[in-house]
Amino acid sequence: AASDVYKRQASNGESAMSRFGHSMFYVRACKKNIDNCPLKYQTEFIFGVVADVDDLAPGLLKGIFGGYATKIDFMTLAQVKQKYNYDEFRDLYQYDLKITQREVDRFISHALRLYEKKDMGDYKFFSANCATESYKILRATLDLNKLRSRPLTPKGLLKDLKEDDLVNDEMTRQFKEKSKKVNGYLAHLGLK
Repeated sequence: AASDVYKRQASNGESAMSRFGHSMFYVRACKKNIDNCPLKYQTEFIFGVVADVDDLAPGLLKGIFGGYATKIDFMTLAQVKQKYNYDEFRDLYQYDLKITQREVDRFISHALRLYEKKDMGDYKFFSANCATESYKILRATLDLNKLRSRPLTPKGLLKDLKEDDLVNDEMTRQFKEKSKKVNGYLAHLGLK
């Protein structure tokens, strides 16, 4: 089996908890050669580190001081597009990670172990968030400790990955469907 992993990022949101964007990873896997894989052999999913929020109205203070557990969340591409493009009017950007197949395999295996463990500590918006925990997963699985600094935000993680030549400088894919369309409608109606 072969896999590809891509750094995926959601743009900033309106709420305080999404003001810095969101880091996640898109995985495309195949039972055969990944480059020429027929659709029937492909699987794809997206995972990211999130706060395990079970409140109807998430609390900012709980997020700041570690009132939520940290977990890995798996979603389909359709679910991610629904959540960020359609529900939150946020754009999604994808960057190719420049890592070896061995690193990809370790990265996915490590993420699955953390998912099964279900105890990743407390989620804190400023010190143990989607970017810092994604960094830890990458750092634990990359050869020769390729990452040099410890980012605090999704934009900081992307910047560091670019500086360490672990992602392409240019995004390879973006999803703006609904957010762009709805914002155009609202502008046409004179609403924002």
